Amino acid sequence: MLFESLLSPVASAINRGIDDNDEAQNLCDALEGRSLRIAAKPLPFSVLISATDGMVELSSDTQQPADAEITGTLIELNRLMFIDNQEIGRAHV
Repeated sequence: MLFESLLSPVASAINRGIDDNDEAQNLCDALEGRSLRIAAKPLPFSVLISATDGMVELSSDTQQPADAEITGTLIELNRLMFIDNQEIGRAHV
């Protein structure tokens, strides 16, 4: 499947970025053994993101359980990427 063949290069690019950034490495280490499934409607597949051994693994395995799941349209998921989490905390101080 074309989608499955894209996951490995994407994971490699993400992991290179993690390797190059100490803060990203610390965050990835803190997520050890955790997973997140992202389902973008109306696409017929989802992505399971797992943190293992300081690296991110991507899979389309729908049988493996995830610790959390985010489901939404492509537009909604795109908006989530641009939320400034630091700004939310500063607004309540």
